[in-house]
Amino acid sequence: MICCSDFYSTISNFDCSSLMEVELFEIWVPLYDSTGAQNKISKANAKTLAAWVAKINAADNKNKFYPLPFMDNITDERADDTFETLDSGANINTKQGDRDFEGFFIQEPNCVLSEVEDWKKAGAWGKYVIDKAGNIIFKFCKTDADYLYPIGVDHKSLQARLVKPTYTTSMKHRIAYRYAQTEKDGDLRVLPVSELDFDPLTESTFRGLVNVEATYSSITTTGFTATLKDCFGCPIKGLVAGDFTLVTSPAGVSVTITSVTESSDGVYDFVIPTQSAGTILKLSGSKSGLNFGPVEDSLITIP
Repeated sequence: MICCSDFYSTISNFDCSSLMEVELFEIWVPLYDSTGAQNKISKANAKTLAAWVAKINAADNKNKFYPLPFMDNITDERADDTFETLDSGANINTKQGDRDFEGFFIQEPNCVLSEVEDWKKAGAWGKYVIDKAGNIIFKFCKTDADYLYPIGVDHKSLQARLVKPTYTTSMKHRIAYRYAQTEKDGDLRVLPVSELDFDPLTESTFRGLVNVEATYSSITTTGFTATLKDCFGCPIKGLVAGDFTLVTSPAGVSVTITSVTESSDGVYDFVIPTQSAGTILKLSGSKSGLNFGPVEDSLITIP
């Protein structure tokens, strides 16, 4: 006889339930931030666009939230539980069925595939879901009920694959993974779009950052030209000197940027104090909506 606990609980009968609808896109989140604490967002902040934009544009990659493109042809189903049948005929539930996800990006440029594949190496992560009505679906934690937690994913199960077009079908990218075995369907909750101060489906700033890539030319001891594009090849326009920082590598000594001129769309001419031959410089930047991480991977060697 079990006498140490009472596991019975009331099964609610709601008058004002908020039901989830078909998923439209996801926000991927590292499970742990740069301090080792679990990433989450308070219920009060989750209702405001400003809080989400701050998360999307956070300085540290482990603190960032990463919205994905819209998806279609989504399948998100849990298999039956596993049972052990005893000689007596009794059945014992030994394992929760696995929940598997499959969805497709429709007609997105192929560089998105490599960006998704990078998450295979990213460590533990989870997701928030935005459904077709704009509701936010999250994991509820009874011991921390004022926060929205990301839904855990088995990150080692992530698959990303190009589905090439045919004469009758469009180009797609298939994204698939298995949810973490610790996730329970009963922990999923909905934050209704009616409680938000923005519409997640139409708000342009509620989108993933644009990865900025750089190529360098005309490098001299007093300057260089940086051509900045996104992974689709579109120019990154409208930046000014205050959006950039420049340091030596690997020492990290700051180098003053004398001036920056956008000579054509996405092409920036930098003037800097005279540098010694062989000096290696690293350019970086900071502007809402842009991720300069790939820029920092391309170093500048002074001839």
